[in-house]
Amino acid sequence: MIKVPQGKNIIDAVATVGTSLERFVWSTLSKAREWSKGKYRGIYHFNSKAAVVDYMNEGYPEVAKKTSLLQLGLFVTNWKWGKGAVPWEKVYPELRWLQLFILTYIATW
Repeated sequence: MIKVPQGKNIIDAVATVGTSLERFVWSTLSKAREWSKGKYRGIYHFNSKAAVVDYMNEGYPEVAKKTSLLQLGLFVTNWKWGKGAVPWEKVYPELRWLQLFILTYIATW
């Protein structure tokens, strides 16, 4: 889980800014293993991002107070990667309208 050491390095660097830090925004995800009560153990990109938040909360509470956590789960540009990055088509084919809406929004943006 390379994201954990990289994330910790970022948090360590942010902590050196000190009192001049106004706001830190961290893109994160929830603890999939914990919230699923152990059912989903291999969702490393979720669990690793959550581990970095835990590291920040425990080691740098002053940074945590100035942090906004952004949890998107799916970025609006994921559609560019192809069908593998369009989970609602796999599980909910009736939500095809959502994909079309997103593509239309991006095209007009």
